[in-house]
Amino acid sequence: AFSYVLTNDIDCSETSNWDGGKGFDPLGIFTGEYFDGRNHTILNLFINRSDYEAVALFSEIGPQSSVKNTTLKGGSMSHALGQGTSSSLLASFVGSLLGELINVHSTINLSANAMSLTGGIAGEVLGGEIQKSSFRGNITVANTASILVGSIGGISGDLVNGYISDSYASSIITATASNTSNFNCGGG
Repeated sequence: AFSYVLTNDIDCSETSNWDGGKGFDPLGIFTGEYFDGRNHTILNLFINRSDYEAVALFSEIGPQSSVKNTTLKGGSMSHALGQGTSSSLLASFVGSLLGELINVHSTINLSANAMSLTGGIAGEVLGGEIQKSSFRGNITVANTASILVGSIGGISGDLVNGYISDSYASSIITATASNTSNFNCGGG
């Protein structure tokens, strides 16, 4: 299996001008052994996509893979449901986590609309693990329709057969709609 390491901080300020304002293209499914940031920082990353199911640095981290020792500082990520998209995942590091996130930290601000699983670190944890991590950005989920469906969490939008340990979120979460009967908001 392949592995990657960051050898320096990366300033991604220019991503706000990429692809007609859509910004950085999420990295897709990571199935390597590990991505090690070596305690470096990715600064001012910008993603504004409506044509992806998962908006995050990685769309998915596979079950035998880990991302570790990385900080995302500043910047923003947003996901508005596009035509043909029925649901969305939004988070700073990964849409769907089946592997591990260890010692990752984010201050990115997140915004989404209806039908979303939104988490500060992971959109959903599906048998994966988050350890020694933190989120200190803000999350806003709004719906122009009458019903808001989904889940928001400071660390993860949804947790299924996985676990979160030694991690915290300190953020402002705002969710608005005229009917939130199918909506969950929590610290997880």
